[in-house]
Amino acid sequence: MDVSYCSIIKRKDDGCFVACVPDLPGVQAAAVTEGDVLRQIASLARARMRDMLQDGKDLPPARPMDQIPRSGEAREYRRVLLIIGVASSR
Repeated sequence: MDVSYCSIIKRKDDGCFVACVPDLPGVQAAAVTEGDVLRQIASLARARMRDMLQDGKDLPPARPMDQIPRSGEAREYRRVLLIIGVASSR
């Protein structure tokens, strides 16, 4: 099964990248490069979804990108749609 979630990538003042998946609580990553933060966030999102499915929980619904509010903590750099393949145990 493929699932899509929006990831928000921000660039901090020191040049590092931080990313989160707002619809998957607790899925956050930080890295020096955009490529590294993308790899990390995709891996963490996949692991979180796998754990939820193994625990018998439903995955949270994904919101469209335009429905995810913007925050002023750090400069938003990019929004990326993550398409993640997850093996369902159901």
